[in-house]
Amino acid sequence: MSNLGTQLVKKMKHMGKERIEVLIALKENNIAIEKIGSVMHVHVDESGNETIKINGQIQTIEELKIVNAKNLSRKKKAKKLRKLETKKSLKLFSDSYSFLGKRELEYLTLNNKSTFKIGLSKDEIIKLSKNKDLILGIELPSNPKDALFSAMLSTNITPFASYGNRGNGINIYMSEGNCPNPGFITDYTRLSGITANHPENVSGIIRGVSLEAFLYCRAGYTLPDPSDPSVEIQSHSWENVDKANDYRINDRDFDNYVFNNNDLIFVAAGNAGNDDINVSSPGKALNVITVGNYNDANDIINNSSGYGNPQTKNQKPELVAPGTNITAGGHVNYTGTSMSTPHAAAFAADFMSNHSSWAKDKPHLLKAIMLAGATKSITGGSDKVGVGGIDFLSTYKDGNYAEISNYNFSYIASRDGGSISNAIELKFNVVNTGDNYRVAISWLNSGDYTYSHRNEPHPIGKDFDLAVYDPSGNYICGSASADNPYEYCDFTSAVIGNYTVRVIQYANRDTANTMSLGVSFNRH
Repeated sequence: MSNLGTQLVKKMKHMGKERIEVLIALKENNIAIEKIGSVMHVHVDESGNETIKINGQIQTIEELKIVNAKNLSRKKKAKKLRKLETKKSLKLFSDSYSFLGKRELEYLTLNNKSTFKIGLSKDEIIKLSKNKDLILGIELPSNPKDALFSAMLSTNITPFASYGNRGNGINIYMSEGNCPNPGFITDYTRLSGITANHPENVSGIIRGVSLEAFLYCRAGYTLPDPSDPSVEIQSHSWENVDKANDYRINDRDFDNYVFNNNDLIFVAAGNAGNDDINVSSPGKALNVITVGNYNDANDIINNSSGYGNPQTKNQKPELVAPGTNITAGGHVNYTGTSMSTPHAAAFAADFMSNHSSWAKDKPHLLKAIMLAGATKSITGGSDKVGVGGIDFLSTYKDGNYAEISNYNFSYIASRDGGSISNAIELKFNVVNTGDNYRVAISWLNSGDYTYSHRNEPHPIGKDFDLAVYDPSGNYICGSASADNPYEYCDFTSAVIGNYTVRVIQYANRDTANTMSLGVSFNRH
């Protein structure tokens, strides 16, 4: 019997129970969107004008529309294939464990998710624990709850987002215990649930920050169902009660969802900053952006804002947004990461709609852009603040971006025209001295790989380092964390000319998956 099976059986004996509800994760066949290699460069000047190149070729608006349509088609195809693969796994599970009961197994097949809850006896747990080919993990489920209260202030959304689209063409999904009634806000569909104050406040923040985004809400603290409409962004204002720092099945599910579906997901850091230093699941996931809460009245982190590196050692939260004493959705004076999270998600929708021709379905690039633009100084220490507070002006204006997806690292490194063959080198032009810059890179990791290696010293599947050099080849700044799925550094330009961003592959432990990497070279 596996160690996990042993632990569960011991807990059953301690609780004096013959049967217990457990959370089971089947191994997933990570069918990502069809792998068509591309290298994209984007330049946005101070006036907001864009120049977009894909594989070195300048793209017109019509050409980008064709690219986006093809990407959406591939996304739908991959989603359909994953649904079929999950159905196969559930049938195999059902055939192998018919002793669990016909009604329960029929429900699992109907649910069509690779993670599910089911009641088991001690002997059944022992049998399931031995099947490592089919079953990735068995855990006791945590009890989710709303990460209470609200957030919303000026993060330079006003006035600097007002001249462009405010989420037009962007779909956002939110989930928590309940959902607002239909008609509570404009451009909204309730997928399930009943109304409550908390989701009304969350949806009010999303609508206030992103006036034109379309919102879907599903009750139940859950990722979207396979049949739900496709979205670009998700906002999850809830946490699990369990405060253990281990990387859980819930975290794995969120990492796999981003990895497979290319949604940009924001998760609340939780409100236990006064009590412990553990961010709750699913905020421990590597591919999501976990959001902390600061007080906009004084730009100080709220003491309750959750923080703390989990078992996988990645820094949490990555960034912070306002979440103290906020009025939204007709409810006043709410405070917490629940409301800083939708603020950040809607912020991303505004950015994405202003750059809708190229920013969709690239969570690795959008995360790099969000980190590079989070330059608002917040007092409270990097453990709670992450890389800083979100700032729309800093994020949107005068940025240079690059995205490399579905390629082998060495292939790009050997063909980038750089000076060395074991690093990807990108050139970005600096036209003034004395300007402040932040450079950030971000990449995706498989949730299954992280979960399977969570007890190892470095469970991250791919590890890249960052270095920046001036036009004369002098080292300017860099970052080489061992466990974060991102790196960033700041510098002030001393000379003008082409600066080199060098991405070094430190480790490629997960050789089964290709690289999806985003780079942001941001003047602020």
